[in-house]
Amino acid sequence: MTVAFAIQEKNSAQAPQRFFSGSPMDIPLAESDNFVVVPSLGSIVPGWVLIVPKCDALNFSEIDPNLEAELLTLTEYVREKINVIGETITFEHGATSQGSITGCGVDQAHIHIVPFLHAPFHQAIERADMKWTPTSAAPPIGENLRSDYYWFATPQAAAIAHASKPESQWFRKRIAAISGQPDMWDYRKHPCWSNIEMTIELFR
Repeated sequence: MTVAFAIQEKNSAQAPQRFFSGSPMDIPLAESDNFVVVPSLGSIVPGWVLIVPKCDALNFSEIDPNLEAELLTLTEYVREKINVIGETITFEHGATSQGSITGCGVDQAHIHIVPFLHAPFHQAIERADMKWTPTSAAPPIGENLRSDYYWFATPQAAAIAHASKPESQWFRKRIAAISGQPDMWDYRKHPCWSNIEMTIELFR
């Protein structure tokens, strides 16, 4: 596949300023024309990164659908960087209004890519009281969804569910529990600096 943009490393890429926390770990790791990769605050495991659009958007359903190929190419690049740790899962807490708890207190679209075992993740998702609908391996780009949603993708499956009862950091809570660290889900209380440093090293 010929890519019409350059993936660059360790540069001055910027997502909308409202995304960044002012942390010294707000370090762009890579970028494409329309997206930037940054380490995730509260990385329960090393290798946890976020892909953030450079345009203002609350969720990926607001993104121009013409950018889907670019996003998928960047996502694959990121997976290649972190697959030394393990297989990856990708997910989004899709908030559709500013201040929604679904968005975890961040009013800017972002997807998570996390090296994590697929089997226990799928088991936790299946046990959740949520109606999942199979979907594509890409976030719901261009669908302009009107209610908060949760979306995930692994090599085995991809699905979306609407948040009938919005909950902060929904996927993070499941990952923390599976990891045997159930109290570590809140990125505000547990930034996990050492794991972030390990993630940055993977992109050097």
